[in-house]
Amino acid sequence: MLLLKPFYLFLSALHLISAFTTVINPGIVECYYEILKKQDHFSISYEVVGKKQVDFVMKNNNGVVIVNRAAMPEGNFGTNAMADGKFEYCFTNRQTHGIVVNFNPHSPEEEQYLNKIDSSSEVKDQMRDLSHNVEEVVDHFVFMQSRNTQNENVLQKLQSRVFWWATLQSIALISVCAWQVYYVTSIFKARGIV
Repeated sequence: MLLLKPFYLFLSALHLISAFTTVINPGIVECYYEILKKQDHFSISYEVVGKKQVDFVMKNNNGVVIVNRAAMPEGNFGTNAMADGKFEYCFTNRQTHGIVVNFNPHSPEEEQYLNKIDSSSEVKDQMRDLSHNVEEVVDHFVFMQSRNTQNENVLQKLQSRVFWWATLQSIALISVCAWQVYYVTSIFKARGIV
């Protein structure tokens, strides 16, 4: 029971974690910046809703491209700053329609607790790796939750359309049957059979 409490606390904190979401129109480049100091670690994970493709580019403080991923629907990347400065990451939509991109940047402030550990650097490195792995799992959970919400919305719209289509078909069928009964009855009345 004691082991489950941290797990429940972790799950209850998940609703506080949310990815940034942006809609990128066709042919648009959206860029974001992160101010980093030397040796700061920065990581980002992204996913395009509907598995559409997006170009991702990250540049260091000198404008040198350190990551260039073309036409990828999702990705994870992390780097350590070699110098102080402004790091830029951009998403480019080369498609003919708009796309929705969910992304989670993880700034150095999230890792400050690791610097307070007074143990060896090997333990710090393992803690940092574990922290990044947990971040990736949480990011993936957030993306999956976003995708699930979108799928539920699509399903509800589809169910509503199917219901109204079936209702329209039923009304049309009843109307045609009533018209046929009326037409056949009127033919027999005209001939004096009924």
